Amino acid sequence: MLVGFTGTPLLKKDAQTSLEVFGGYIHTYKFSEAVEDGVVLDLVYEARDIDQHLGSKEKIDAWFDAKTKGLNQWQKDELKQKWGTMQTVLSSRSRMERVVSDIVFDFSV
Repeated sequence: MLVGFTGTPLLKKDAQTSLEVFGGYIHTYKFSEAVEDGVVLDLVYEARDIDQHLGSKEKIDAWFDAKTKGLNQWQKDELKQKWGTMQTVLSSRSRMERVVSDIVFDFSV
């Protein structure tokens, strides 16, 4: 029987690691050893940047003005501060679709 534990807590409230709970290692099998043995493939990371075209600033501003027509300037500023971040841009559906398409293309060649 093989039993494996990770030292990484899955939840914040689980502050203790496996080592703290179960004690020291009985045996370790490192990732590099598994690669050498041919039981796993080496992990290869390639940093990639997916092109992103947001369109013109004027069109974005016009869209924002149309969608926030009934709001005062303070409310508009609050929305811009909350939603006008790169996180929102980077998590947009159209960008996610471009990322998925790039990954599918990369693995198909």
